[in-house]
Amino acid sequence: MNFQSEIARGIWAISPDYARGYIPQLIQLVKNPNPESNRNKGGTNSYEEYAQMKAELVNADAFVIGDPALQWFPITPEDAPKNSVAILHLRQPITKYDIPCGDSGMLVKADLLMRAAQNDNIKAIVLVQDSGGGEGRAARYMAEKVKEASALKPVVAFVEDLSASASYYIGSAATQIIANSKEAIIGSIGTYMTIADYTEYFAKEGIKLHEIYADESTDKNADWRKLIADGDESGIKTLVNRFNDTFLADVAAFRGERLSAPRSDWGTGKIFFADAAKDMGLIDDIGTLEQVIESLINL
Repeated sequence: MNFQSEIARGIWAISPDYARGYIPQLIQLVKNPNPESNRNKGGTNSYEEYAQMKAELVNADAFVIGDPALQWFPITPEDAPKNSVAILHLRQPITKYDIPCGDSGMLVKADLLMRAAQNDNIKAIVLVQDSGGGEGRAARYMAEKVKEASALKPVVAFVEDLSASASYYIGSAATQIIANSKEAIIGSIGTYMTIADYTEYFAKEGIKLHEIYADESTDKNADWRKLIADGDESGIKTLVNRFNDTFLADVAAFRGERLSAPRSDWGTGKIFFADAAKDMGLIDDIGTLEQVIESLINL
């Protein structure tokens, strides 16, 4: 393994504009090699305030599951009062593991989701989504868990303005998808991979990298080497196409007969406003979060 090849490991299902918005944070992480030192351990809320917050939830209809990565006193699915609706936020880049100084990854989110689905006090679950996507593997894993949870009780994906790419992958597995406005953005159902080639940069800096492979390691990093040396994308594209086929096939399976448009219309990576997405069967309706919660409470 080397630094250059490590950059190329992720297969992404994310909107480029959404990804670029996190460049300043990435720069700060590069400048600060120990981001854990900046983590807010306590925040502005005291133990007593969180305890009061939990006590007030006894009579609540909607129960917001706290993110353990952001709260030192998280609110868990086990705190849910009877006949409540659990709300789980997915408002961040979709990653498999926790984001330093940020939200939990999908491994933790999936655990919270399944604990809510298995809790008899919880009638239904709402995934509040406002995300442009992220890691393909993380999205696939979370989508499988959403499908598993929806077999136990209703799981509604509520789009709070944006659900694109990996975020939509996850939402497509829910019982229903409701958008908050006809102007909400839905789609970007597609896959890509970014590979950084630092060859010219290193050369200008007077740095020459020598890669020595074992005699029998003829295929190690072969696709990456062909791309860097010859511009041959075929090997890398095989990987991207493989994941993309799974992505689109899963969306088609999850949405099933609700899809009224062919894959050639929605599976090219295009984005849609919510009213157009509804016409195609990519979402089920447009409404408010309050309406969604009320309908689930009254089930």
